[in-house]
Amino acid sequence: MKNKTLTTGILIILALTPTFVGAADEAMTVQSHLNSIWNLFVGALIFFMKSRKNI
Repeated sequence: MKNKTLTTGILIILALTPTFVGAADEAMTVQSHLNSIWNLFVGALIFFMKSRKNI
């Protein structure tokens, strides 16, 4: 009985692995987009701060 439970558990984990990998990949994509947006925001903020300082 324990061997059957172990086998079933392993099969369930193997079946769910692509889902976890896909979720991690999507999370990395979202993080990459957020980093790009943050970099643009900080760059624009620095640009406007410098332009006001020169005036």
